[in-house]
Amino acid sequence: MAFLADVFAPLEPTRFATLARSFKDYRRRAAVRRRIFNELSALSDRELCDLNISRFDCRQIADEAARRA
Repeated sequence: MAFLADVFAPLEPTRFATLARSFKDYRRRAAVRRRIFNELSALSDRELCDLNISRFDCRQIADEAARRA
């Protein structure tokens, strides 16, 4: 019976705070990823070439920027 009480017990405040912080961090990183990708996608092929970036690298660069944010 104690097992069921543990399983269905409400979340502890620290667990909820950790979950909320993780979700907030995810949303922040997603916003960075989206902003970087949109900015790179808006550049012309010539501008990307001047930056030595291939159009295929835009998503990878955005992912890396979000990981470091």
